[in-house]
Amino acid sequence: LAPVLYNVGIIIGIIWLTPIFGLTGLVMGVLLGALLHLLIQIFPAINSGFKWHFSFQFNHPVITRAIRLMAPRTIGATAFHINLIVITALASTLSTGSIAVFYFANNLQSVPISLIGVSLAIASFAPLSRLSAEKDREGFRESLSFGLQQIMFLIIPVSLLMFLLRAHIVRFLLGTGEFGWDATRLTAAALGVFAFGIVFYAAIPLLTRSFFSRQDTKTPTVISLVSIGFNIAFAFLFIWLLSFENILKNTVSYLLDLDGIGDFRIIALPLALILAGGIQFLLLVWKGKRYVGRRELLSSLKRISIGSIVLVAVVFGVLQVTAQIWDLDTFIEVLSQLIGASALGILSYGIVMFLLKSPELNFFIQRFKRG
Repeated sequence: LAPVLYNVGIIIGIIWLTPIFGLTGLVMGVLLGALLHLLIQIFPAINSGFKWHFSFQFNHPVITRAIRLMAPRTIGATAFHINLIVITALASTLSTGSIAVFYFANNLQSVPISLIGVSLAIASFAPLSRLSAEKDREGFRESLSFGLQQIMFLIIPVSLLMFLLRAHIVRFLLGTGEFGWDATRLTAAALGVFAFGIVFYAAIPLLTRSFFSRQDTKTPTVISLVSIGFNIAFAFLFIWLLSFENILKNTVSYLLDLDGIGDFRIIALPLALILAGGIQFLLLVWKGKRYVGRRELLSSLKRISIGSIVLVAVVFGVLQVTAQIWDLDTFIEVLSQLIGASALGILSYGIVMFLLKSPELNFFIQRFKRG
């Protein structure tokens, strides 16, 4: 609830306070959200036995250790925002509307990452920290591996749906008003590229926290800095390569249906991000290989791959059949095809995983039964 209330405060600032106080009202909304974010957590803290008392003991061993562990993380967070500034600056040098196209696509792909990857990472952090403190290496490995399996079980079908239905998603959410057809096609293409990277970015929060739970903040920070460096380098490279006729530009145009759009160099940015994300993911797995059950993960990926193939076939079939019935010129037709294809794809995926006796699916079924 805490992050939800933070956003509620910001929304209150936008809708009610900004008309009264101007830009200051928006700042007031952010402060209100931060206050609500704090207040909702105070009562559970008190119920758990927490008692606050005033203290200035900054040389306390726990405080100094916390600062020492926090320093690398702060550097990594700062570098991440510098990376965003560089990417935004690069987008501003491209065709008009490129920044909007990039951020719309990025925001859409961040939804499943937050709902699945970040949520499961946060939920796993406490047990991983406890197992690390108890020096239960086998338990730590099993917990981390199963967490990764759960993320892959959920995020891989979502990524496939996002790629197959990218145009429907963008048309449903953005394809109205001043958002023209070319902008819709570019955003859908960028979202399609992002879809291949959300598997990496959904797993990275859990892998990163597995290092944090072992009180190692340096390794994931260094890896993050390396991936940011690759991201910036790839961005410059792909923008240059998409500036003139070559195999890469023609391939991107064909695969993402961008024929007729003169300047689609903005696609270079999501391309750079997914490659950098892949590098970051692989480096985190490599550095933490002692704590990742590769055999269990590969076994899980085999099952997920079978279910994913069926999902793709079903969704593609639904799109082909319904395209013969509807012209997809209206909002209702686009929404109906989006919902129908998604529902049948997810249902087919669930049935296959059930038949394969997926432990990931069984885990969610048991949790649902327990409420």
